[in-house]
Order: sequence, then structure tokens, then C-alpha cells
Amino acid sequence: MADVKKATRELSADELYQLSLDMQSNPEKALDKLLEAKIGHNLTGLQSKLDSVDRIIKAEAMKAAQVEFVAEHKDDFLPSAQNADTIQKFLVKENLS
Repeated sequence: MADVKKATRELSADELYQLSLDMQSNPEKALDKLLEAKIGHNLTGLQSKLDSVDRIIKAEAMKAAQVEFVAEHKDDFLPSAQNADTIQKFLVKENLS
């Protein structure tokens, strides 16, 4: 899944003034405008990105745990789809994934 970097920009003096007014009346809207200008994502988009990063980190941790387990048990582990599934279920059950 390719991600296109959104353009960021500096806010004009008028936009900054309006932002200061919005902070008084609707802080969430103001924060969305500021984030969109500075990082290219509003709060919802930023949360989506963070969720994606969390999923990737968990997937990588699961892979690393599986590789470590197999390396530590190379003499008594028989590679198979069923054993791989068992390891994955264990990692999920133990909240290690």
C-alpha cells in the first residue's frame, strides 16, 4: 500500500488569526486545520496512521517471537502449518502479538 505524502504549508497571518479565534469557539476544528497544514493530516488521519504503525509493530514482534522460538527449539520443533498456527494462537492469547 503506497502512501502519498501530503503537502504541508505555512499558515498565513490571516489563517493564524482565524485559528486563534477558532481555538476559542471550536478547538477541535482549529486543531484539525493546524495539523492539516503542518503535517498533512487531521486528527482522524493521524489516528489512522498511528493505528497502521501499531499493526505493523505487532506483526513484526510476532514474526520475531516466532523466529526466536524456532531458533531456540530447532532440535525439538517440527516445522508445519499446524505448528506455526499453534505458535501464532499462543502469541495472540498471551497478548504478545
